[in-house]
Amino acid sequence: MSNTFWRNTKSSTDDWQTPIQYLKIIDLYIDKEKRINDPWWCSGLVKEKWKELGRDIIHEPTDFFTDDYDTTDIIVGNPPFSILADVLVKLFEIGKPFAILIPIGKIAQIKIQKILRNHNIQLIVANCYTGFYTSNGKPSRCPTSYYSWLVYKFNLEKDLIFL
Repeated sequence: MSNTFWRNTKSSTDDWQTPIQYLKIIDLYIDKEKRINDPWWCSGLVKEKWKELGRDIIHEPTDFFTDDYDTTDIIVGNPPFSILADVLVKLFEIGKPFAILIPIGKIAQIKIQKILRNHNIQLIVANCYTGFYTSNGKPSRCPTSYYSWLVYKFNLEKDLIFL
């Protein structure tokens, strides 16, 4: 299925794939029987990284905003930052637990704060600083920011977790 919506709305700088180091962090907080959907398609490499962690996830080139999440227990991924506000609004509308990997500074943006302030979010601050992968699998040298997992409905012991 074509991912027309994404190609027409997100920035070309949004096409980065998540390194396994970040997936290992969030994997610790997700029950093994939960069905994960990573709806943000780049080239599909992240599905292989999840397989390395023993997970068979839903990861298809579909439109996040119109897709059906009935068979999904939890949404996990690295969304396009250029449309992060729209992504967050949609995630809260879906109402399922989610974990999104974002630059930690994004939560300080006024537009993002307005969306997050009325929801019980939690934050897992990553203890790694590693580059991401391009859509053709080439690694970047280093990230432009520090990253953390913004989570919702995870019911963690603390709202802010430093690893």
